Amino acid sequence: MGEIHIWPGWYALLRIIHDNPGINQTELSAASGRDKSTLTASLRELGKADLVLRERDEMNRRNFRLALTACGRGAAGRAGCQGQCAQRQDR
Repeated sequence: MGEIHIWPGWYALLRIIHDNPGINQTELSAASGRDKSTLTASLRELGKADLVLRERDEMNRRNFRLALTACGRGAAGRAGCQGQCAQRQDR
């Protein structure tokens, strides 16, 4: 399988999440300088591309904690995704 196409804005989000595992969406918004509504749409797409996991924060159920999937770690490290990662070039 080939590499997944990573948009520059996605790459920036992946790097921030990579460097701050468990970051929540509000913290990611502040760190990236992106509006929370725009960020939500990007995180949805990153989830569909099997790059980011969103898990409810047990301490505050309104928040999600973010982590990279194995594919997301590869993409954040510019290694690309092969094997078990779904190819998403139809965007």
